Amino acid sequence: MQVDLSTREGVDQLYRSIGGKPIDCIALNAGFGVYGNFARETNLEDELKLINNNVPGTVQLVSGERVKRGKGLIVFAASIAATMPGPRRATASRR
Repeated sequence: MQVDLSTREGVDQLYRSIGGKPIDCIALNAGFGVYGNFARETNLEDELKLINNNVPGTVQLVSGERVKRGKGLIVFAASIAATMPGPRRATASRR
């Protein structure tokens, strides 16, 4: 299934698609990058979308009832580029 995990609606859509069943394991490969000089070349909306994908989307995935179950596995897949800083990639961390 493909959804936009940078939005609450996208994460909600993911859960609705499985019919409210508990998730024992989910694998996420939801990274993307924004490249360029932060002050002069990149678009603020793209930078914020990347941040929303990495932080609030992840928090929403593991919050509420999913935490109360006390079990389950989330596997985050990303390229090696996600684990190291690079020039012209101010917000490039991926999950």
